[in-house]
Amino acid sequence: MKRLFTTLGLIAVAAVGYAQENATDFTATDCNSTSHTLFTDLDAGKTVVMVWVMPCSACNNGTSNAFTAVQNYAAAHPGKVLYYLIGDGIGNDQCSTLQTFATNNGVDLSKVSVFNNNGNTIDEANYGGSGMPHIVIASGTDHKIWYNEKNGTGAGIVDALNKATGVNEVAQQLSFSMSPNPAGDVLNIKYAHDITRVTIISISGQVVRDISYEGGKQNPSINMSKIPAGNYMIKVQDNEGRSGIEQIVKL
Repeated sequence: MKRLFTTLGLIAVAAVGYAQENATDFTATDCNSTSHTLFTDLDAGKTVVMVWVMPCSACNNGTSNAFTAVQNYAAAHPGKVLYYLIGDGIGNDQCSTLQTFATNNGVDLSKVSVFNNNGNTIDEANYGGSGMPHIVIASGTDHKIWYNEKNGTGAGIVDALNKATGVNEVAQQLSFSMSPNPAGDVLNIKYAHDITRVTIISISGQVVRDISYEGGKQNPSINMSKIPAGNYMIKVQDNEGRSGIEQIVKL
């Protein structure tokens, strides 16, 4: 079985077709008059999600999906991820315009940094050019780019966040199997020890189902009949607190 993180990581890279592997530094002041230097944030251990918008109606889904994924991730890993909502640098959008756009798309302004980007200080061209929304994720002291999607929907962003923050290597403490995959109405999980929790997570980071087994259960079967078709992550936790994640396709 292919690992979720490998599979979706390849999808994200293939969708972009842009070879730059490392971020370009900038220093910019956000709409709250706070100065940010990208490499300073990355060197401090932060993962930075940058989302360029015009704003435009085509930007709506990618903007909101990226925000949802970041907040769901941040709930379990507080302080790890920063969200930068950035004007395209060409239209000279005012802060008020960008802030209204963000609020209208479910973005909590208290949890993001908004940049009007007048003067194009945060240059989208450094990441392959324009395509709204343009979503880029970078992390690490090597300033590595983990995700670069133009005209983005946010698909694969959860995978990229796990890779960028290194949580995958820490959290993948157990290995389990699932069948069938793709799954229909029932998913069977096989693992050598008692399972205490199974969580089903959408690609955008939303928890679809969260099932607990008091005292633990071996090889549980999960009812998938009410879950829409698509790609999901299945997170399993055992009675010793170890966890692992695999990908499932729901038909």
